[in-house]
Amino acid sequence: MNKKITIIIEGKLTKEMKIEYSKTLAVSLLNEYGKSTCAELLNLNKNKNE
Repeated sequence: MNKKITIIIEGKLTKEMKIEYSKTLAVSLLNEYGKSTCAELLNLNKNKNE
C-alpha cells in the first residue's frame, strides 16, 4: 500500500529546526510504515542544497 504524506510545520521554529523536526518525524514514519512512504520526507533538504 502506497501513501503520500504531506507535513506542514508552522510556528516560531527556525528553518533548520523545521528541517530537523521533519527528518525526525520521517524516520519515525519510516519505522512504522516503510521506506516507500517516507522517501520524499527523508530527502527534504536535498533539493534545497542543490
